[in-house]
Amino acid sequence: MLIANPLFDSAFKFLMQDLTVARHFISVILNRNIEVEGFEATEDALINANSETGFSSQRMDFHATITEKNGTKRKVLIELQKSHTLTDISRFRRYLAKSYYDTDNLPKNIQHEEIISIYILGFKLNIPVAVVKTSTQLIDAGTQELLNANTDDDVFMRKLHHESIFIDTTKLTRKMQNRVDRLLAVFNQSYMTENKFSLDVPVDELTIADDDLIVINRLNYALLDKKLRHELSVQAEYQMVIDKEIYTTKQSAKLEIAKLMKLDGLSIENIVKYSGLPKEEIDKL
Repeated sequence: MLIANPLFDSAFKFLMQDLTVARHFISVILNRNIEVEGFEATEDALINANSETGFSSQRMDFHATITEKNGTKRKVLIELQKSHTLTDISRFRRYLAKSYYDTDNLPKNIQHEEIISIYILGFKLNIPVAVVKTSTQLIDAGTQELLNANTDDDVFMRKLHHESIFIDTTKLTRKMQNRVDRLLAVFNQSYMTENKFSLDVPVDELTIADDDLIVINRLNYALLDKKLRHELSVQAEYQMVIDKEIYTTKQSAKLEIAKLMKLDGLSIENIVKYSGLPKEEIDKL
């Protein structure tokens, strides 16, 4: 099935603006039931000399009630963010600080909500699996023993220590281990088509649960929207320009380093080894 690529901002926003889809997607990722009570999208415009190729990056906040395995309910703020590059760390930190600090204008029932962060990343993390969760378990600082308790057991700690989910989409494979893997197939870039902004997901082969098809169908529907397809096409062109600029910059840096190595008298073999450049390029320096 052809679907809009949710790593593209317009497709991701379209997907998560449907609160029924958002509730289902987040519930599966967190492995807990949530009820979404409110939604806020924050857009940071990326300035580009060519206004036709500029686009925005979204962060999405969901005010929700989460139901734990033991049946207890509590109010939470779920921050859902997506990033293509490691340089977004500063932006994520600013968002997080704002969520902790700027609560005066919120209704009293959701002031100082607990925060859960979900990061969907288009670059590699130094982790062995595609999806990881930060631990809320407690450790005795003196003995280093793991305690039979976690931050959820104490209101003070729970409101100052938040749970985070990190999804490294570069590690998603076609081998589906569990329900989360099958749901996240919509982010698997190995299904990318030639136009870059759509994925061809083999739904029948993935044995995706019937209720999870709500996510697939929403992204399929996105491609029928003419305006959205145009936005996706523009974003694909913009990303190609950025990727080319990054590649050119890296190559220039490698050539400068290789030139210095050559001046220092390093052998051609070692320059090839450390710079990653072909011997023909180094011979021209």
